Amino acid sequence: MAALTLAVIVVIAAVGPSADAAQRRSAWAVTGATVITSPGNTIENATVVLRDGLIEAVGAQVSAPPDARLIDGSGMTVYAGWIDAASEVAIQEEPSAATVGPGGAARGGRGGRGGGAAQLQMLELGAPGVNARVRPEYVQADNLTNEDSQINSFRDAGFTAALVLPQDGIYRGQSVLVALRQTDTEEMVLGDGVTQTIGFSTGGFGRGYPSSSMGVISLIRQVLLDTQRQATWENSYNNDPTGMPRPEANPAYDALMPVLAGDQQVIFDASNTRDAKRALLIAQEFGIAAIIKGNGNEYEMADLIAEARAGVIVPVDYPDRPGVGDDDANLDVSLESLQRWEDAPSNAAALERAGVTFALTADGVSPSEFAANVRKAIEAGLSEDVALAALTTNPAAMFGVEAVLGTIEPGKIANLVVATGAPFAEGTEVRHVFVDGVHAAVEASAGPAGGGRGGGQGGPGDPRGTWAVTMGNGDFSMDTSWRISGEPGAYSGTVDGEPFDSVRFSGNELTVTMTSPMGQFTINATVSGGSFNGGFSAQGFSMNVSGRRTSGPGPADATIEHGGQQ
Repeated sequence: MAALTLAVIVVIAAVGPSADAAQRRSAWAVTGATVITSPGNTIENATVVLRDGLIEAVGAQVSAPPDARLIDGSGMTVYAGWIDAASEVAIQEEPSAATVGPGGAARGGRGGRGGGAAQLQMLELGAPGVNARVRPEYVQADNLTNEDSQINSFRDAGFTAALVLPQDGIYRGQSVLVALRQTDTEEMVLGDGVTQTIGFSTGGFGRGYPSSSMGVISLIRQVLLDTQRQATWENSYNNDPTGMPRPEANPAYDALMPVLAGDQQVIFDASNTRDAKRALLIAQEFGIAAIIKGNGNEYEMADLIAEARAGVIVPVDYPDRPGVGDDDANLDVSLESLQRWEDAPSNAAALERAGVTFALTADGVSPSEFAANVRKAIEAGLSEDVALAALTTNPAAMFGVEAVLGTIEPGKIANLVVATGAPFAEGTEVRHVFVDGVHAAVEASAGPAGGGRGGGQGGPGDPRGTWAVTMGNGDFSMDTSWRISGEPGAYSGTVDGEPFDSVRFSGNELTVTMTSPMGQFTINATVSGGSFNGGFSAQGFSMNVSGRRTSGPGPADATIEHGGQQ
């Protein structure tokens, strides 16, 4: 079926139907694995079947369908894809166009990263004066990019979704929940307007109001009071407009009315404990459903958070060890800094003991370091089940998507991870990730020469084994399985069970030839240990090809193949 496989790819490129949709429709089965269906619930020797981007079945008695591609899950662990509760991934930077302020004077953009002046400006139609850093009507879903390389980095670490928060201003706008795969930005969106986002950043001295924490609090409260006034005005007008001026249009107030009505949560981005306490007081005053995006010191106010019944987003970005040498500069290290460094890994455990519901975020931590930092929290007292819940069921419930995300159950979105061990165990590596049912193979980390997971004993200079291969370009991709066997000078192989025309290997250069009804195609790739990268061009059409060895010619940790009927 090699010819048919390549012909399908070429036809897709020529006529333009969505290969992304075709991948979501594909059937997959992970067999013989340990499946964590939800935190605390595990099925041994189970099979998970995926189809049409959804989980079709899971259980020890489930059989793989004949049309499914198979992943041998023996010795592997399958769990629901993680959800980052506070991310900056996939944010499209805004243009820094000048805006005209009071009196016609040109000023900087909307504030935030560019650091432009934040002066008061009047909204149109005679609305009350509103600061330039007040823009709750901003929609992050309209400002996404699918070209952020971090999308794949987080996916390969086991994240399959993320709540993307607007970053600029005080009233920052509407967050968006996205699937972590590089597809059309519209397809990435799992939920729009999930929360409103409020921060406590000041403009700084000489850079406009508010320049102090007191000014920030005053501005936050004033905008909410003005929104209440606007809502009262509109309700009165709608009940009886006689003799009453028509309410003025104001997109900022319109965007905040669901917050005051209790229909939308607010994430307060608190960079310190004082701001977190202020956020709880504001939420209490205005009846707001609050989620605190913490700073790592929430253990200092765990009881207060529990009493307020607020949700918390907890970072695992721990402070660096303070210098305690003989240098004079080290004499200025405070006891508080030393204590916070010591207590940082136990932050999540303290919230667990207090009965606080929280989610975790990788904010401030590289994807490759995240699991290790969670492991430090577990070593400091956090239970493993609660740690997994903080990345799956808790954020799913917090953001209102528990019906489709967070667990491995039939009918839910096929966001799951296949790894070499338990989620936070030392040495566990992610090998396969499904996002919306679209498969991505993750290259094994480099092991010792002559062996190790994923590379096989053949190492560099040996093309033999089973390879999980992705073929595609910027518009789409397709997964295939290659098997290469034989001896030097006499290699042969198959793609999805059908033979190649030829397989040649010299040094580290692999050349594979196959035929389709549209002609013969040659793929050239460079093998490096347990992976290869290359591509081909034909009839003006180019495609990248990458592969990861999943078994042979040495110890294997997983085998991926095409099952049953072609």
